[in-house]
Amino acid sequence: MEKMTRDTARTLAHDIFDTSPFESNRGYLTAKEDAQKNLMGKTHYVDPDTLRFHKSRVLSSYDVDFGSLFAILESCALDPSNVSRGFRFVVFDLGGMVIGRASLDKTFTSKVKAEKAMWEWLEGFDVVAHYSGRLEDHLRNTNRKVESIKTLLKGMGSE
Repeated sequence: MEKMTRDTARTLAHDIFDTSPFESNRGYLTAKEDAQKNLMGKTHYVDPDTLRFHKSRVLSSYDVDFGSLFAILESCALDPSNVSRGFRFVVFDLGGMVIGRASLDKTFTSKVKAEKAMWEWLEGFDVVAHYSGRLEDHLRNTNRKVESIKTLLKGMGSE
């Protein structure tokens, strides 16, 4: 399994996802603020209203693989009345897509257990293969758009 490099992470972020690599600022931000700084505009997952609605709390945040991934540990409600709570990790790619998460019926009983499971999951995750697939999708979509533009230009009398 290949590893992500700093240069590849930067190129992916800037040229493909039109963003910057994730950068955790745990030194001066809370985990929730750090997650919001890194993920707002990419996903609704950590928006204040979403967290409130799902009764979720961001407990920790991490940039991983030179900022090509972002992970959080959360405490989440396991029932509508918020009587039972569980802990789980959630991992996002540069586009804000959730690529790893324990389902609500498989949450952990402690933050420590969820964090251990997160690092084990990340260790087994092939970040290069993931982004290779995302790049292939991006290339197919771009080629489709190019062909559509050519057809439109041709129909408008331009070539």
